[in-house]
This record gives sequence, structure tokens and C-alpha cells, in this order.
Amino acid sequence: MSISHLLEDFGVYAQSSPGELTEVLLEEERLEAFEKGYQAGWEDSSKAQAENAAQISADFAQNLKDLSFTYHEAYAGLLQGLRPLIQQMVESVLPRVTHETLGLHVAQILQDLSKTHGQLPVKILAAPENLGPIEAIADGISDLPLAFEADDDLADGQVRIQFGKVSEQDIDIPRVLKGISEAISAYFDSDVTDLKDTA
Repeated sequence: MSISHLLEDFGVYAQSSPGELTEVLLEEERLEAFEKGYQAGWEDSSKAQAENAAQISADFAQNLKDLSFTYHEAYAGLLQGLRPLIQQMVESVLPRVTHETLGLHVAQILQDLSKTHGQLPVKILAAPENLGPIEAIADGISDLPLAFEADDDLADGQVRIQFGKVSEQDIDIPRVLKGISEAISAYFDSDVTDLKDTA
């Protein structure tokens, strides 16, 4: 029994001329080399493009981080620069403005309370230095029966308004100004410091 059926027959190649065989094989080699070169070029290009995109993304992320850092640092610096101005306003401007408008504030309270308590007699107690301006403004605005009294126990900027025995309301400008000053200090001591730390 022969095994020739298991082996490949090279006789077909022997029948063609040697030049044709070389030309066909040469063309196949060229095509295969071109295909390998094209594939390698495509892979190199894809790899370079991916690396370039990754580098651009990393540079962009770093630029955003630097920009954020610069913004927070500049904002915190600006706020710290404004701190003396704001404190000066709280210490100098606000007390003067609030004392000048103290009488108007009392008159507004009188008008609001007269709507709920009617024509009850009103007693206004204030520090001696505040009594004159309050009396001049409140007496001219309200038609309620008003009584004014200097109270040495009240500090400058403090007023107590008594509506008969029904209601009493206090105005305490020094306490309000102290609260504003403390809130500003707390803001600059904690929030602005935190802003610098995040920068």
C-alpha cells in the first residue's frame, strides 16, 4: 500500500516555467512585505497618537490644577487684603451710621408696635447722650403718647422701648456691632485660611 495520497504533489509546479514561479512568489513576497509594513506603520501611528493624547490630557489636567491653585491663592490674598478695610468700616463707619439712624430705628419700631398694641402709652429709655436725637425724631413721627427718660444703666447705643406693661423691646447697637466684628474675624480666621489650604 502506497502513502502517496498523503503527500503533496509538487508536479504542478514543475510543469510551469521557472520564471513564472519566481515572478509569482516574488509578487506574493512583495504583497506580504507591504502588508506587514503597512500594519506596523498603522500600529506605530496609533500608539503615537494614543501617547500624544495621553500627554495632552495630562498637561491639560496639570494646567487646570495650576489654574485652580492660582485662583484660590489670589482669591484668598484678595480677601486678606480687604480684611483691614472691612474691620475699619466695622469699627469706624458702622458705629457712626448706626448712631445717626438710631432715632429712625426707634421710630420704625414704634410704628410697627402701634399696629399690634394700639394707643398704649410708650416709655422710651435711652443713654443720656442718645435721648435728644431719639426724642426729636420719634416725637415727630409717632402720634403715640410718648414718655422719654434718660437711663444711666444703658450704654451709648442702647434703647429700651416699653409699650405699657404689655411689651418691651431693646435695641443694643454695641452688641450688634460686636457680633458683626466677631463674625468677620471668624470668617477671616477660618474660612479664608481654609481657602488658602485648599489652594
